[in-house]
Amino acid sequence: FRDPTISADNPRTIELRLKSRGSARGNRHFEITAFPMEDESGAPGEAAFQIYGTARDITERKEAEAFINFQAYHDLLTRLPNRALFKDRLGLSISQAERNNQKLAVMFIDLDRFKVVNDSLGHAMGDRLLQAVTQRLEGCLRQGDTLSRFGGDEFTLLLPEIRHADDARTIARKLMEAL
Repeated sequence: FRDPTISADNPRTIELRLKSRGSARGNRHFEITAFPMEDESGAPGEAAFQIYGTARDITERKEAEAFINFQAYHDLLTRLPNRALFKDRLGLSISQAERNNQKLAVMFIDLDRFKVVNDSLGHAMGDRLLQAVTQRLEGCLRQGDTLSRFGGDEFTLLLPEIRHADDARTIARKLMEAL
């Protein structure tokens, strides 16, 4: 194995994810930078390809990046997809439905009198109510459906691959019963 692109002036940097047994984190991430070693004659890599380098644990950076990415596309209170992720999934679902001649449904769910809960019982109780509503709504979903928190007390539900309008009505009834 020889790689002429690796040189003292042009080291190779790669990232590795290693599974770690017995670690609470599970995976560790490393950034490795490799340089070629010269043999006794001074010619780089003539006798055998040898490298030396450094390895740096970048697990915390990778975890921070993953958390930032999660924050960008999810509501932190309910852990549901947010409006941006919902719009992205909706666009993909519309394209797929058109391509495969399928139907989909979109539902908008607004909690009536939610402001009364926040005003009379406080925001902490309002947050608990939103989390409870989320759990109940999630219990009605099929695999592949997307429930998102659109904002405040508003949720949206994307139901891809609906065969008939009655299927969407059935799911809507289940949602209302769950609430």
